[in-house]
Amino acid sequence: MKIVISCCNRKNGGPFIHNGRMINFISQVDQVVPNDEMYFHPDDLVPNEDITWRELVKQQDLNNNLQPAYELYRPAIYSLLFQKFGKDLYIFTAGWGIIRADFKLPKYNITFSNNNNIPNYARRDIKQVFKDFNHLEGIAQNEEIILIAGSDYVLPFCKLTENLPNNKIIICKNQELLNHNQYLNNNNFQLRHYQTNRRTNWHYEYAQKLL
Repeated sequence: MKIVISCCNRKNGGPFIHNGRMINFISQVDQVVPNDEMYFHPDDLVPNEDITWRELVKQQDLNNNLQPAYELYRPAIYSLLFQKFGKDLYIFTAGWGIIRADFKLPKYNITFSNNNNIPNYARRDIKQVFKDFNHLEGIAQNEEIILIAGSDYVLPFCKLTENLPNNKIIICKNQELLNHNQYLNNNNFQLRHYQTNRRTNWHYEYAQKLL
């Protein structure tokens, strides 16, 4: 069984530094008012280098404030899940895709959330082109995949994993997803309703039950 939990906007650690400059990773660079800071999409080319930021991060040998994903996100549930599930824990990040929980990432400000408090430059539309990592590729076909995430992350997850033959179970609070999901009953997806009175971060409650 592989556990996939969505990322979080509250992050630990300092900014990503490259060649002495602080780098901000966002979804829509054209939405940022020009200033002295450096803003990039993860798939942009690194200035004066023949490599994208994603390819640079993939090298994993940088000393630029990269952190294992389970430590990058501030809520304790990520570290607790990693302690229990280890290599079977994955995190679905809006900026980088589905990554192993111990894969090192820089801080970023990208989300699938439609919350009104989210600035435009951080919003990622499902139609945007991202060359997402998908570390679930190549796992055994008999491994069941369970997604624990808010409703904004469900369709992007389905899109990224639709070609995987594994049985994929999506835990969801929003019952509307059971009726309005193009992937339901296709490509081995199952949606299971989770009933809770918790209004925000309910998936942390479910994750706690897994522990």
